[in-house]
Parts: sequence; C-alpha cells; structure tokens
Amino acid sequence: MATSITEEEFWQVIEASLHGCDGEVYQDECLGTLLAKFQPEEIAEFVLIFDRLHYQLINRSDLWAAGMLLNAGHGTDDGFDYFRCWLISCGKDVYYQAVNDPDSLAEVEVDTDEEGHPDAEFEEFSYVPYSVYESLTGGKDLYDLLPEQSVEDGFDEEWDETDADNESEEWLKQKLPKLWAKYGHLLEDDSDDIDTFDLVEEAEVSGVGLVRVGCEIFNKGYGKGIVMAMERMGDDLIMAQVQFRGGDDHWMILNHIDNDRPVFSLRPFD
Repeated sequence: MATSITEEEFWQVIEASLHGCDGEVYQDECLGTLLAKFQPEEIAEFVLIFDRLHYQLINRSDLWAAGMLLNAGHGTDDGFDYFRCWLISCGKDVYYQAVNDPDSLAEVEVDTDEEGHPDAEFEEFSYVPYSVYESLTGGKDLYDLLPEQSVEDGFDEEWDETDADNESEEWLKQKLPKLWAKYGHLLEDDSDDIDTFDLVEEAEVSGVGLVRVGCEIFNKGYGKGIVMAMERMGDDLIMAQVQFRGGDDHWMILNHIDNDRPVFSLRPFD
C-alpha cells in the first residue's frame, strides 16, 4: 500500500492530540476525534507509519532499560511494547531525542499510577486508529486493508550482545545516569508486593465470555489470535498469552476496557 500521508503529517496529528483538545479529554480520545476526520485509507496509512516508528526500536536494549526505569523497575516484553506506544504519543521531538539519547527521557514529565509510581506505558494509544476505522466503515476490520506482510517483519529483534547486562545497577548508572538518578531508587526489592498467579485452562471473562486455552480470540489492536496460556491475577484480572499472526505473541489482560468497551471478543468485531 502506497503511503500518501508523510511522516511529518503523522507527527502533526500526534502533536495536535497532545495540545489541540480540551484539557479534560484524554490524549487517546483526542486522537480519535482527530482521526475521525480522515478517510479510512488515510487511517490505514497512519497505522503503517505508527508501526514503523514502533517496531524500528524493537531491538534497542538501551531504550528497554529506559522504559524499565520510567515504569518503576517493571520491565517485560509487553511493557516495552506499551512503552514504545507511550514514546510515540509524546511527539516527534521527544521520540527522536530518545532514539539518539535514551537518557534524555529523564527530562520528560511522566504521569503516575494510583500508587504514585511513574507510568510510561500507553497501550490504549495504539488501539485508537482501529476503533476509528471500525466506526467510519460500519464495523470493517482495519487489518483487511493492511498489507499481509507485517511492518514488524522488516526489523531485527535480536539485541546487541554488548548490552546483555542492561538490568544491572552498574550498567544503568553508566549508560543512563540521569534516569538512574531520578528513578533508580524505585528498583528496590518489592517482592513482598508481588502477587502469586494461578495458571488456568479456562476462565469466565467479564464482557468477553468463557475463554479457554486454545480458542480463537479477537483483539481491537492486533486482530485474531490464539490463546496459548492463561493466568488468574487475584480475583479480578485474567492474563493471557495470545499468539497473533506472524507468530507474534503477547501477555495481555483479557478483561481490559477501552472507552467503556472490551478490547477482546470471542467473535470478530462488527
């Protein structure tokens, strides 16, 4: 698919979502309002640029470490995925400064979660174009308009072996001194707060239905996948390892809600 929207125009939309909506509106909601003015084909082009910017950082172990520090020491593959969504949501200047110098993120204002810890993840941001496209086309799936070959296929996921120790205190202090000085204290052992998870073969998921290991499931952002494993996190949350097209798999919260609607379904979204 030829891309008529330029990267500069893409960043103008991101900047507008940061500054162009009422201060009471969340950025992902503002992005949805802006994209609703686009043609469906333009939204697909927007997604292709987003995916390229997102996946070209997939092997950056220094940015993975920066994301870990910016999320109070919580570093996972899915967390890095959502951190890169957050990085794009911060706009062109922050994104490219971080690409050149991840330690520059120490100067960026980061929202906090309910416990007061920094929260530099924005999973919901990546779902917005899919939801808008669905609304504009009467329920069509954006994946039907995207190339079969994923943008992700063009990038190497292997990390540089020289950065294999990117979670050690010595490495973090040397490579990311500003981020370490600001957030390093949050990496203290919090093992007393860690929940114990139970593997389950099936679970009744609010807003979705009865989900079983091995069943097909649909996600607003990633499309169709297969549930490979599930864990119950306390009384409320169900985590699932879902394998999507191309063999890409993620651990995700099945009963996650976006704009008052579940992001998972046992049937294609219509």
